[in-house]
Amino acid sequence: MVPPFQYTREQMKWLGILELPNAPRPLRNVITFVVVALCFNSNLSSFLYFLLEDKPFFEKTESILNGIGCLHVFSKAFVLPFKRKILLSVMSDLDDMSVDSNRFEEFRRQCDRNIMLSRKIPQTVQMSMCALLFCGTIVSIVQYTTQGTVSAPLQLYVPFKDYNILLTVIYNYFLVLPSTFIFSVMVSTLIALSLNISCQISYLIMKLENLGTDPSSNEIDSCIVLHQKIMRVVTNVNSLISGLLFFEYLLTSMQCCLSGFQLLANKKNDGIAEFLYHCTFFAISVTFSSVNCYCGNIIKLKSENIFEAAYCNNWYSLTLLDRKKLLALLLVSSKPLTLSYRHLITFDLALYGIILKGAYSLVTVLQTMENV
Repeated sequence: MVPPFQYTREQMKWLGILELPNAPRPLRNVITFVVVALCFNSNLSSFLYFLLEDKPFFEKTESILNGIGCLHVFSKAFVLPFKRKILLSVMSDLDDMSVDSNRFEEFRRQCDRNIMLSRKIPQTVQMSMCALLFCGTIVSIVQYTTQGTVSAPLQLYVPFKDYNILLTVIYNYFLVLPSTFIFSVMVSTLIALSLNISCQISYLIMKLENLGTDPSSNEIDSCIVLHQKIMRVVTNVNSLISGLLFFEYLLTSMQCCLSGFQLLANKKNDGIAEFLYHCTFFAISVTFSSVNCYCGNIIKLKSENIFEAAYCNNWYSLTLLDRKKLLALLLVSSKPLTLSYRHLITFDLALYGIILKGAYSLVTVLQTMENV
């Protein structure tokens, strides 16, 4: 059986988040440093472009939008290498739990699906970002042929005294592609963690629903142990990425807002290429901003069923001691498991609605600023 996180581990090793096996320690640190430096360079280029005085307002907002997107990636690339032990612990715990659940055909299929997604999701994200770069390149070529001006596919600062279209495009690709690969692995890892946790919760629910069918078995103890393992994994995931998700939440409304503003502001232009480019940018911003909330929502909704499953079984056929154990599990499972930041905000689809509402309000403010 292939471990659920085998491909995720391999991707993270080559990006410097996890350490390469049998590699000298200086090489491990060099890979991490290079990845962080490339992400920082993307942020720096976007904000330097914003400081240029001869650029229109909507191009400056696009540069800030690019900077926000790169800042998400930079924060993860910088922080996660310091939390390698927690990340490896979470993956190892889920690998161990999947060994027991894979005895059943239903959960074996779920595990295979999760492994397949851990391979396909990075490719999907990379294809989406490459499509964005391709649209941006088309826009640059159209502007160069029709207006004779050289503009970057993404509004990033290009440190060339004599601009030319080829160097500008190549340099933008050099800035964006490393961040794209890192971002795809981050998205894949978060989805893989949430899906595997959800799979183990489903396995726990199945075990709880079958309680009391065989009085000679001691399933209640294994249910309690599995529930404790799931709680420990969710706690470790929160300590691993909840701070990063909260930081991303603070920036996501602004990112959706700026991409929406770019789409509306571009209506004043006649260029079809520019319009398609900003449509792609807006679709990517809105879609990827929902990933964190969707993953948290999966865990929350699935864990809400633990309490019901612990009661809706043949608990009355259990011994008195087992009933007391089940009561303790009922009390603990009455509160669902969540991805949350210090119990301040919970990452679910309700939060995604708040993000979109905040983005709409900011779009209105930006339109007013542009018209003044």
